[in-house]
Amino acid sequence: MVMPLDEMPPELKLLESKFANCGLDWDLVDYRGAHMVWHGGAVFSFATAVVLLPEQNVGFAIAINSEDGELVPGLMYELADHYLNNPRANWPAAFQAYKAKQIAGGLALLEESLARSVRSRPSVKLAALEASTPILGTATSPSHRPDKNAHRLRLHAPHGRTVVHWQYDTWIARFDDPALEPAYLNFALDKDAKVERITLKPVLRIADFR
Repeated sequence: MVMPLDEMPPELKLLESKFANCGLDWDLVDYRGAHMVWHGGAVFSFATAVVLLPEQNVGFAIAINSEDGELVPGLMYELADHYLNNPRANWPAAFQAYKAKQIAGGLALLEESLARSVRSRPSVKLAALEASTPILGTATSPSHRPDKNAHRLRLHAPHGRTVVHWQYDTWIARFDDPALEPAYLNFALDKDAKVERITLKPVLRIADFR
C-alpha cells in the first residue's frame, strides 16, 4: 500500500522520505538514500521498534520501559546513522525539541482562544434564556462561583454538561466526554429577545467538529 508523504519540520528535515509504503504492516521507507523497513508499537509504559536495513544486512530492535514517544524514533535514526556511516546526529534531542515546539504552539493557540475581548453580561436574563431554549436547564447563581460575573447553565444534550457565559450572548459548552472539545455557543435573538438560532464553533482552532 502506498502512503502519502509528510513534509517534515525543519528540525527533522533529514528524515523526510522520498517514498513511503506499507507491506504486511511494516513501514517501507527510505532514509538518506537507504531502504528502511520498520515496525513499532506501544502499550502503557512500554514502547518498541524493530528496524531492518536490508541493503546493509542489518537489523536491530529497541525496547524502552517509558512512554517517551520521542525516544524510540530518535534512537532508531541514531542507530541507523551508525550502521549507514552517516554523520552523527542527536535525533532523540531533535524529536524532543520538535515536541516542545508543538506544545508551546498549542499553548499559544489556547491562550489566544481563551482571551476575552471584554467582560460583559448576556443581553437577556438567564430565566428567559432557559425558557426559550429547550436544551438548556437550570442556571447556577453567580454567587455560587468564585467569579461573581460567572453564569452557568446546564446543557440537556448527549454528552451534555455545563454551559458557561463567555461574553455578550456567547457561551462555552464543556462536555462530559473528554474526547469532545469545548465549543462556543452563540445565541441569536429575535425581536422579542427569544432565541432564534444557536451556532456552534470550536473554542480551539485545532479542533474539528465535522
